[in-house]
Amino acid sequence: MPEAVVILCGSFSPLTHLHLHVLSSARIEALRRGYHVGSARLSPVHDAYAKPGLLSSHHRLAMLRLGAPEWAQVDDWEIQQALPSRSHQVVERIKSEVHPKNILVVFACGADLLLSMARCIGWTKESVGGLLDVAVLAVVSRPQVELEEILSSEVFRCRRDRVWVVDADESTVSSTLLRERVRVGESIQGLTPDAVVDYIHRERLFLD
Repeated sequence: MPEAVVILCGSFSPLTHLHLHVLSSARIEALRRGYHVGSARLSPVHDAYAKPGLLSSHHRLAMLRLGAPEWAQVDDWEIQQALPSRSHQVVERIKSEVHPKNILVVFACGADLLLSMARCIGWTKESVGGLLDVAVLAVVSRPQVELEEILSSEVFRCRRDRVWVVDADESTVSSTLLRERVRVGESIQGLTPDAVVDYIHRERLFLD
């Protein structure tokens, strides 16, 4: 049986059930296609990544380690680098470490990220191409996003075979929504693993 590793990159500020849903859906799709998924990786972005609401890597790593499923590893390589890394660089480094060397790398993502790639928002055609050279994309579909229209765009038209469309109901819960609920004193129970809820309250995160 061919081997695969699933990777999910993100800010994880904080980790939500949506992140875990995307990771799990990509893993299930790889299994459905006949791959043995020996491991999965959660790779948080560098602290210098310019995004509103980004907590320090200290807190983000702690929450990932509390909330990650037992079959997934938290990968802190990008955080340890001097500067932020492109997604394809993270994937290339993980691929160089795992065995066998012909392992398939599955880059898990939501439909919104695919749309950003197609529109080159935060991505260049070269960076998308670099990612598709080293990984297949497992994109969790979303009713509001027309994936086939996106996949017919110039960025993906000739690389359609490198994209798996995963039919799975995607929650609308985002890290932004979770942060806002904490800030205004609303409950976040059920939006992220219980251990992460406890950590957020104990460390008094997202209150300012």
